[in-house]
Amino acid sequence: MDDAEFKALMQVAATWQEEPTGVYPWDAKKHYKSVKGPFGVGLEAIPQPELASDETQFINVNEVEMPDPNLIHIGEVAGYVNTLVPVILTQDKNTEGRWIIHDGRHRLAAWRAAGYKEIPVVFLKP
Repeated sequence: MDDAEFKALMQVAATWQEEPTGVYPWDAKKHYKSVKGPFGVGLEAIPQPELASDETQFINVNEVEMPDPNLIHIGEVAGYVNTLVPVILTQDKNTEGRWIIHDGRHRLAAWRAAGYKEIPVVFLKP
């Protein structure tokens, strides 16, 4: 990631307190495809695709084809797993009637800045 990409992402991240739009900030993201090479899986830059809808949708994971195992780098998968941890909430609400965060403040801010209106959560035992 170069300085311009990092600055763009930092500007997007700073918007986390705004109302989520449901639209991912695609202008702040570079696009790549995985390619198999002699030293393993690498990345090749591709242009931003034209999307039918900018709004993020949620579908069942089993309704999507399985990725080609030859194009998966396990280290990259591990990085995403660490990033996609659900936000952990208590079973209590604050005075405004909103769930209280136990763990995941930065993830919540990132989900919001990325435009998500719904987030993955789990609750603590009472």
